[in-house]
Amino acid sequence: MIGTIAAVQGVLDFSRAYSARDSQPLPVEVLADDGRGQAWLKSGGEWSRLVRIENLWKLDAMETGGQSTIRMHFRAVTDAGQTVRLFQDLCRGDWFQEAAPAGVVV
Repeated sequence: MIGTIAAVQGVLDFSRAYSARDSQPLPVEVLADDGRGQAWLKSGGEWSRLVRIENLWKLDAMETGGQSTIRMHFRAVTDAGQTVRLFQDLCRGDWFQEAAPAGVVV
């Protein structure tokens, strides 16, 4: 999880706005706590500091390819002002960035 960032402002369930089959998630790296209480995202070869977590929600026992997974989803803002949707596969520990389908505001 995103460590010491405590700015969770609410709960939002994007599953009603789109489904996982609408877009392919991009594998990314997340450093949840750099020892100074900062979280970082590496996407496209570049590191960005995560300055705000706006939403957090959890999907349990999601079926993907015949396997149940548990994902923790976040909407976050980078230090450059970019809003990103991230999720962590809690079973494997991998992180992904989701692309918003056309017409869906992240």
